[in-house]
Amino acid sequence: MTNKRGYYYSTDALIAVVVIFLVIFALKPLGEKREIQVNVQEDLISVLSNLKMGEVNDSYFQELISSGEASENITILEQIVELYAKDSPEAENLINYILINLKPEENIGVWVGNDLIASVNKTSYESSTEIWTSRELVSGIKKTENGDDVKGYSARAFLKRTDNIEYYFFGGYVGDGNITILIEPKGKVKDIKIEGAISENFQVYINGNFAGSYNKSPSEIEPITHSLTNYSNLFTSDINTIEFKGNKSLYIAGGHLKISYENSTQVPTSKRYLPGIDGLINIYDSFYIPSNLTSLEFYLHYTSPVDLFLVVGNETIYEGRGENVQQTITNAEIISKINYKDLIKKTIPLRIGLEEINYVGETITLDLISVTDLSKYMRCSIFQYGPNKNQCNTANGIWMLPANYSEEANKLLINEILYYAGNQMGFIGLGASENPVLSHPLSTNKNSLLSTVDRLSLESSYDANNLRLCSGITSATQEFVSNANSNAIRVMIVMLAGQISTPPCNIATIDLNQDGTINSLDDAIKASCDAYNVQNITIHTIGYGDIVDTNTLSAMAACANGTFTYQPNVSELVDTYQEVIDKILIQYKFQTAKTSTGVHTKLYPDSYIKMEYEKEETPFGLVINLEEQFTSASIGTLNVPNNTEVEEVKVISYSGAKWTNEINLYNNENGWDNIFKLSDFGQQYIKIGDPYNIIIPKDKIKKGANQINLTTGVSPSNSSEGSVFNKIIYTLIKGGLGYSPISASAKGCIWNIEFSDNTNSTIIIPTDYNGTKTCSYTTLSNSYNENDAIANAVYDLLKNLDLDLNGKVDSKFSSQDLSIDSSEISGIPYIISSEVQVRIWR
Repeated sequence: MTNKRGYYYSTDALIAVVVIFLVIFALKPLGEKREIQVNVQEDLISVLSNLKMGEVNDSYFQELISSGEASENITILEQIVELYAKDSPEAENLINYILINLKPEENIGVWVGNDLIASVNKTSYESSTEIWTSRELVSGIKKTENGDDVKGYSARAFLKRTDNIEYYFFGGYVGDGNITILIEPKGKVKDIKIEGAISENFQVYINGNFAGSYNKSPSEIEPITHSLTNYSNLFTSDINTIEFKGNKSLYIAGGHLKISYENSTQVPTSKRYLPGIDGLINIYDSFYIPSNLTSLEFYLHYTSPVDLFLVVGNETIYEGRGENVQQTITNAEIISKINYKDLIKKTIPLRIGLEEINYVGETITLDLISVTDLSKYMRCSIFQYGPNKNQCNTANGIWMLPANYSEEANKLLINEILYYAGNQMGFIGLGASENPVLSHPLSTNKNSLLSTVDRLSLESSYDANNLRLCSGITSATQEFVSNANSNAIRVMIVMLAGQISTPPCNIATIDLNQDGTINSLDDAIKASCDAYNVQNITIHTIGYGDIVDTNTLSAMAACANGTFTYQPNVSELVDTYQEVIDKILIQYKFQTAKTSTGVHTKLYPDSYIKMEYEKEETPFGLVINLEEQFTSASIGTLNVPNNTEVEEVKVISYSGAKWTNEINLYNNENGWDNIFKLSDFGQQYIKIGDPYNIIIPKDKIKKGANQINLTTGVSPSNSSEGSVFNKIIYTLIKGGLGYSPISASAKGCIWNIEFSDNTNSTIIIPTDYNGTKTCSYTTLSNSYNENDAIANAVYDLLKNLDLDLNGKVDSKFSSQDLSIDSSEISGIPYIISSEVQVRIWR
C-alpha cells in the first residue's frame, strides 16, 4: 500500500517538474545557475500548486489529456495526486520526464510523505550533508471552477450466500446393526463429513452405491472425523439414503453428519427422519421444541417379532409388533398422555427399543478382576529414575508411586463396577513370586476391596524387578472358576509396567523354544487365550512406561477379545482406566442390545417425527455456523461478539457408556442457570433417551462469555465428567456488508483469505478482475490498496466476518457467494491528505 501511494504521487510530481522546468528555463538568467539550483524546490512546489494541466503547452502534457489519463482543468499537483491514487504508471513517468528535462546540477527528488517517488541525482540522499526542502499539503480533489467534476468511486461488498451447511444428528446411542438415514436435498453437495463415536470399522453407501471404507473411533468418548469420499454424482435431487454398514452389531454412541451445499435452497420442514436400523432396534435420542407446540406426530415403519416401544420423556406412547408395520401415532393420542406445556424450550429424551431383549445392565451382571503390577516400575514414575534408569526414590525403604495413581485407578474401577447391584470385583497383585503377593477374591464388598487397594502404598515388599505375569493370569482365571456368578459376564483388566520374569507358568501346556527352554511370554499369551476360549473371560490390557512389553500385552488382548492401551504418562493412568471402563460398560452394562435367540428387527428410515410449532422470525443478516470444542471434560465456553445475534446453540455430548446427565450455563447477567437435567424425566436412565445434542434456548445466551458445564452419569446420584471432545455448535447472525470510503479507483485485486478452519482460499474480487495486484486477510498479513474502493469494501466485509479479530474469517465462502456494487460519484473530494515534498541535497 505504501508503494502504491508513492507511485501515485510520483506521477503528479513529474508533471509539476515539467512545468517548473519550463517556467524556470524561461524566467531565470543563466548567470545565476548556482542560486537557481538551490531554489528549484520552492519554484517546483509553487508551479505544481498553481498551474493547470491545460495551461502547459507541451506535447507530453497534451497527450496525457487527450488519452484521458489527465484533466486539463485541475492543477498539476492535483493531477499528480489523482494519478498516484489511481496507481497509474503515468505518475512516475511524468515526474521523471520533468526532472530529466530540467537537467539540474543538484540532486533533486520528489517525496509524498516518507515515500520517494522519483529523483535525479549524482549522490545518494542517505549520504547528503545539506538538504533544502519545500512542502505543499494536498487535502483532496475538489470541483473545478468551470463546473467539471473530478470522479470518485465507492463500493459495497456483500455475501449473497448460496452455500449452506446442514447437520444431521444421531442420538446418544443408535444401533445395533446397519444404520441408514434419509437426507432431503438442499442443493448440490460439495462436502460431507461424519463425526462420531463409532463402534467398529464401517463402509458407507449412498443411494446403494459404495462410497468408501472408514475406521472406527478410538473410544466411545473420543469421536473420529472422516471426510466422505467417492460421493460425486451419487446424490440425486430426490431424497437420498446414506447407509453405514459394519461387520458386527454397529452402533454410533453420539455423532453427526455435516453436509455443505452450494446453490442451496432453504426449504423449511417440520419433519425429521429417524435413523433406520437393520439388526436390533435400539435408539437413545432426543428432540427439541423451540416454542409453543401445536401438533406432534410420530410415524414408525418397522418389522419386529417382539414388541417395539416408543418412549417420549418418561411416557410410553406406543407398543406393538408385526411384519412391515406402518404406524402413525397421532397428535390426539400423544396429547392425551403428555402435557405440551412441559415440552416448550426443552430437550426431550426419546427412546425406541425392544421388549424381551436384554439391554445389558437391566438383567446381566458383571464380574471383573483387576490384575495390577506391583513392581518398582509401577510403584514409582519411570520418569523419576536416576541416570541409569534403575533407581527410584524411596521413603522409609518403600518404593513410592507419585500421587498413588495405581490406587486411584483401581478405586475408580471398584466404584464404577460395584455401583450396580449384583456385580462383583476381585483384585490380584503381580509380583515376582508364583502366588499373588496381594489379592482379594470376587466380592460385592466395596469397603473391603478399597481397603485392599489402600495397601498398595503401605507395603515395602512389592518392589520386585520381574513379574510372574502368567501366574497372575492363571490365578485370576481360577478365581473366576471358583467364585464367579454363573450368569455373569467375565472381564479381566491387566495393567503392566515392569519386566516379565522367565520362570515357567503353572498351566497344563507350555511352549518350548527350539533350545528346549520355556518361554514364559508365550505362556502369558497362551494363558490369556485359554481364559477366553475355555472360560469366556475377556481380557483388556494396559501398558505403562518405556520398558513394558507391549507386544505380549497386545497379543494377550487380541486372543482374549479385549483391547490393548499403551499409556506412557503415569499421570494419565486414571484417565486410561476410565476409557477402558467405558468400553466395558457400553458393551456389557448399559445401552447395547444383546440377544441369544436370533431375533432380527428393522426400523425403516422413512420413520419420522413431525413437529408443528410457532415459528420465530429469523433476524436479517448473514448466517454464520461455528463450532467450539470444550476446553476440558466438563467445561465449554461460548463467546458472543457484541455486533451479532444468537440464532441457535447446541451442545453435543460424547457420553460414552453413560448418559448426558446435566447441563448448566453461567454468564455475568444471569449467573448459573440449569438448562437440562435428565433426572427430570425419570430415575432409571436405562429406560429413557440419551440426548446427544442439547439445545440451549437462545434467550439464555448473553453477549460476552457464556460458560457451559456438562456432566454425564448412569443415575441421578452417580455423575462424572464428560468428554473433552464435546462441542458447542452454534449459529450467529451478522450483517454481511462492507463499505468503502470515496476512493480514486475501483479495480479490485486477487485476495488470499484465511478462514477459521485454518484453510486458505485465493479469490479474485471482482470475478472479472484481470490484473496482478494481490491483497490478503490472514493471521500473518492484512494488506490492500486503501485507494481502491473495491479492495476497501472487501476488507471491511472480511473484518466484519472475523468475529474475534484474529485474522481468520469465521464464515467460509467462495467467489460465487460475493457480490460487489461499485458506484461512480461526482463532486465529492477524495479522502486524501498527504504532504508533497521537493528536496535538493548535496
